[in-house]
Amino acid sequence: MGARSKNIFEITSNGRILLSTMQKERENIRERFSLFQNLFSEFIGSDKTEMLDLIFNIRELSLKSNKKDDVRKILEHCLYELKEIELDFRT
Repeated sequence: MGARSKNIFEITSNGRILLSTMQKERENIRERFSLFQNLFSEFIGSDKTEMLDLIFNIRELSLKSNKKDDVRKILEHCLYELKEIELDFRT
């Protein structure tokens, strides 16, 4: 084999089955989470639904991101700002 050659791998039938199963399970998890989100929204009341939807969307995007350190920094900053608002509200 020369310096520019490359190895080519082919997925096995077991690998295809595993990938398909993982994809279906991911979709099932997303559906179950959506049901939980709707149930939780009904439980806490419609006046808080907008804020709850925002929190769930932030959670989903945060978990999907490949830039975990950047996401963590942003969320820590948001938490700091929210605490500052709460302190200002109390005084």
